[in-house]
Amino acid sequence: MAKSKNNIYLVETGPGEYKEFTRWPDCQAFVSGKSYRFAGGRDIAEAKKKITGRDTAPKAPTTSPTRKKPDTGASASAPPKPKNNIYIVEIGPQEYKKFTRWPDCQSFVRGKKFPFAGGVDEAEALAKLEATREKQLAFHEKKNTSKSAKAPVGPRPTEGICSDAGTHGNPGPCEYQVCDLSGKRLDYKHLGVHTNNYAELAGIEAMIRYAIKHSANPLWTDSQISLGWIKSGKLGPTVREPKLIMNMLKSIQALLKDHPELQLKKWHTKIWGEIPADFGRK
Repeated sequence: MAKSKNNIYLVETGPGEYKEFTRWPDCQAFVSGKSYRFAGGRDIAEAKKKITGRDTAPKAPTTSPTRKKPDTGASASAPPKPKNNIYIVEIGPQEYKKFTRWPDCQSFVRGKKFPFAGGVDEAEALAKLEATREKQLAFHEKKNTSKSAKAPVGPRPTEGICSDAGTHGNPGPCEYQVCDLSGKRLDYKHLGVHTNNYAELAGIEAMIRYAIKHSANPLWTDSQISLGWIKSGKLGPTVREPKLIMNMLKSIQALLKDHPELQLKKWHTKIWGEIPADFGRK
């Protein structure tokens, strides 16, 4: 029985997106060197069924359509990962840059601390950015710390004061406290309903003001995110309460600038245990 002639060729260019061709040479030229899935059929329905089938969707050839590698079944183990069509880089408060090609995005972010994410569309990329931005910023700060301080962290500190925040939900009712390193409370405030990020910064600001008044030093916080924001003065487009947090950041930066003798440092929880100002709710 003669094999049915293909009347149409379909190329999957993205989730639910297809490009049609009526001539094989045109389809071949389009997919050559790309990772698009494609198939031919007597009609669109047959071609699409071949593409979405687990065992029948071929990969784009690198040389000619007649040279096919043996089917080992490996390609049928999982559906292909959707292709990213856009990449978004967060470059400052309410500011981000968009790219349609990964090499361009990669070149832009190399050596910088900007968080970024890719997605099949802008909404997905922004959602990924929001979900991972704090981890990305913490990773960059940790990387910088390891580069600048190659010596061991050292024993648990015995001098200075510390601050920490506690929240019931995020956002939710929150509070902060400032303590000495024995755990004795020096300052406390209930802040109302806010995010954890705001509460952490409010605690740091209160700690700085206490240090100025009582000549305490150094100052400890376990919030890597807060330290990164204080250093850079930048927030991302997905941060909640951005105006309140930015005002708090500016206040903290001004206090530290006016009192350069103050040393705001990272408390290394994994090595030293919980910071003495911790509320013990983990």
